[in-house]
Amino acid sequence: MGQLNLMYRSRCFGTFLALTLGCALFNSRVENQVIAQDAFDTVIDVRGKFKEFSRNIITVTRDDGTDVFVMLHEDPTRLLFSATAKPEWIRVGMLVRIEANFGPLGAPLAAIDTVELLQPFQAPKASHHLRERYLPGFHPLDEKQNNPQAQAAGFRPGNYRVIGTITGMDRTGIMVNAGQTRVQIPIAADAKWLIRFHNLSLAEAGDPVTVNGFHKPPDETQIKANDVRINVNRVYETAVKQRPKKKTRAEVDKEKEGTKPQPE
Repeated sequence: MGQLNLMYRSRCFGTFLALTLGCALFNSRVENQVIAQDAFDTVIDVRGKFKEFSRNIITVTRDDGTDVFVMLHEDPTRLLFSATAKPEWIRVGMLVRIEANFGPLGAPLAAIDTVELLQPFQAPKASHHLRERYLPGFHPLDEKQNNPQAQAAGFRPGNYRVIGTITGMDRTGIMVNAGQTRVQIPIAADAKWLIRFHNLSLAEAGDPVTVNGFHKPPDETQIKANDVRINVNRVYETAVKQRPKKKTRAEVDKEKEGTKPQPE
């Protein structure tokens, strides 16, 4: 019986020792990971040329030829691609943002001279500030309008930021679906169309990039970005190519019938 108790205690002690060492090793790894993450605490600014993008990391080539790997911020608005466009590049379905003074009839009192072109992004936990800048709708810019009592009273004339998708357009302006409201927006003939994308869909190798972020000294080739800006001088003026519409079975059969040789 004494030997059995001794063996049992020895096994328990061995198990306890293994668990203790295992927990210590796990905690050590976790602490090392936290230290590695917290080590990026030194501010750094980088200027260079855009090279490539993979997953959540962009490669920027500095002026001295060194490649720098930049991890993008989890907030998509911290990445901004800026360019300009011509009206010929605009198409139905694009997301736009304008600011205007609206009269009592719910229409802008003057033609708009600046239109920002956006792209939608997923932001389920967006702050109030982000919602006012990116989510479709009428967002009052006057403090008197931006309170629950004024909003409950319905539409009031004043300055608004309107965000929505283009549902129609002609030489005089665009029709915008801003959430639950459709509004005709007159556009000035010399209006500026500004591309403000929070992604890299239009970025090209060689585009100028400025990065503000953090690194772990002395390594300056790995950076956690705070802000990334790509500002190009390109002007987009060729109409965006639409995807070809998929033909129906009836249309395909009709085309086949048309290609058959006709009897003489």
